[in-house]
Amino acid sequence: MDTKLKGSGTVGLVMPVLQAGTVAPDFSLPDAQGHCHSLSNLRSVRLPWLTFFKISCPTCQSSLHFINRLASKLTDTACVWTISQDPPGHTKWFNKEFEIRLPQLFDPEEEGFPVSEAYGIETVPTTFLIDESRRIKYVSVSWGRAEFETMSSALASAAGLSKLKLFESGEYIDDFRSGCAAKN
Repeated sequence: MDTKLKGSGTVGLVMPVLQAGTVAPDFSLPDAQGHCHSLSNLRSVRLPWLTFFKISCPTCQSSLHFINRLASKLTDTACVWTISQDPPGHTKWFNKEFEIRLPQLFDPEEEGFPVSEAYGIETVPTTFLIDESRRIKYVSVSWGRAEFETMSSALASAAGLSKLKLFESGEYIDDFRSGCAAKN
């Protein structure tokens, strides 16, 4: 059985990433301090943002820079979580190296990356914006500037911000950048 993925041709027996309109699977994942967080506990958050990443992925490194910038401008009614497929110690080094201050959860390899599997992650970064009814509103696989701008505008609006400047003048921003294979 082959599954057709948008824009990528036919891939044999690969579960595609969850699409817009799908109910986002609930999960419980630890942060670096060992506290568990779940999607179902974000009742006061209008549009949770989830980005799956690996520290070795150059596209993740650059996109998390902009996600970090986005998160720093949001209020408590918005939530940005990054979900690392790497161990907390490695991710801590990554955060220091790239000056990332995002809330991070960890999808443990020793358990088979259960949340990445539930969301159909094959490429990182993959980002989901989830609506109030816990359905996936937007999905972005790899880095797409237009997708990022659309998703961040929706999140800013939900947070009560009218305008959110994410890109500085003179900054070179790729329109698209391929991501890396996940879970390896």
